Amino acid sequence: MDETDAFLLRERLPLLLEALQAEGYECVGPQWRDDAIVYDTLTHIDQLPRGMQVNQYPGEYCGEFHETNIRCFAWSNGPQALKPFLFAPRETLWHARRDNDGRLQFESARPEARKRAVIGVRACDLAALALQDQHFLHGRYPDPAYTARRENLLLVAVNCTHPAATCFCASTGDGPVADAGYDLVMDELDDGFMLQAGSPAGEAVLVRLRLIPMTDGHREAIDIQREQARQQSRRVPGTHLRDVLFNNLEHERWDEVAARCL
Repeated sequence: MDETDAFLLRERLPLLLEALQAEGYECVGPQWRDDAIVYDTLTHIDQLPRGMQVNQYPGEYCGEFHETNIRCFAWSNGPQALKPFLFAPRETLWHARRDNDGRLQFESARPEARKRAVIGVRACDLAALALQDQHFLHGRYPDPAYTARRENLLLVAVNCTHPAATCFCASTGDGPVADAGYDLVMDELDDGFMLQAGSPAGEAVLVRLRLIPMTDGHREAIDIQREQARQQSRRVPGTHLRDVLFNNLEHERWDEVAARCL
């Protein structure tokens, strides 16, 4: 079966969790907690925020539960990104010991990172992660702790269908559809999920799932909701942002934003 024809029925979604665990990954996924959608350890598929929708406006974030909505990812991106899974608040960089002559000997600490799969990553998360990778992973001096965590991180992206009023990824080319940086990507429909692999690690998970061929109806529905997600009211210039910002240092909008934050 061609990967573009891979469709996972909704009732078989628990198989995705089982496949990731079988590959040795600790699973993390979005959950509704403390009045927000946040990432946390995922041990059962029912922990996903099924039926939740989020309304986001400047200075406002609130969620609504719709009992008739059976989707798990029908919400705009939440307040938490991938950064907590790649950076530690406290990190051991080196150890020191004295040799037989009493001199200090320094040894670099060897970072340890467990295999972790994050389900529900959005295209904007992947765009931000690419910038972090550019410096901490692919730069002249890669960060060993970041590298260890990054190489053990499997990303299951979900193409966005419900952008918030504050979203602008369509204007910058960073979404709402993920086009790179993922291991698996899903498009959610009422009856299930289209899946595509983006890496050998993703393919290893994909072959463990009981998938069925997609129908023309599936493809049409996905095309429609992708196009709807691109219709965003906010737009940010894709180039020359530096000149635009520096030419408006005294704009009254800065005071409005500052007052709201304070």
